[in-house]
Amino acid sequence: MKQRCSKMMARIAIAMHGVRTCGASALIVLSLTLSGALIVRISPVAAATQISSADSGAFTRSEPEKKRFVLTVNYPYRERVYDPPVLLKKQAVKPEDVFAVEDLLRSYISAMKNLDFDWWLDTWMEDERSTVLKRMAAAGKTRDDVIAEWKKNIVGASVTMERWIITRTYIILTYKIKKQDTEDKNKYTSSKEIPVVFKIANLRWNVTNKLENDPVVLYFDAKKSRIERVIR
Repeated sequence: MKQRCSKMMARIAIAMHGVRTCGASALIVLSLTLSGALIVRISPVAAATQISSADSGAFTRSEPEKKRFVLTVNYPYRERVYDPPVLLKKQAVKPEDVFAVEDLLRSYISAMKNLDFDWWLDTWMEDERSTVLKRMAAAGKTRDDVIAEWKKNIVGASVTMERWIITRTYIILTYKIKKQDTEDKNKYTSSKEIPVVFKIANLRWNVTNKLENDPVVLYFDAKKSRIERVIR
């Protein structure tokens, strides 16, 4: 047993010497087979470091210098402002047909004002409805939770359509929610512009979440037209 252990330690020492010779700080994984054979493995990251370290003595390098470059990406779109803003009056029932994209936004808002979750969900792209439900579940929200939010934020409020934007094959409509102050009836609070994205599918307009990370949706109301984002 002592002889076997001595042989094992000798093999480990040889492996460690090899790593030290390369000048790398490596992760060494040792495993012992049933027959007593010692297997030495070095992690791929460590191996790459060894190659770099082994070559470092043969070349003269300057001091590291921090650099960056700017990649300019243009997102062209067309925009129109509703002047004056269009009041989206509540519809009592779900419309049978919707031909204009503005009519679908009105239906979308009316569904929330009527606290009708199924009507609201039906305004979405058919292949995205299950995703909407999954995201709700992931956030720990039920239908009742969503309806409670509508009841608090939009029922009894005035909703106005503010802006029309077209980008690629999508149309973005924005709206504002204006609510009367509960304490001072002469005061009103207004939300920021809220964007809703629409796309035609199956010969009808649908609400979609395809552009949720698109810069046009994220920065349409920015005060400047040049946005800088640090990628990494």
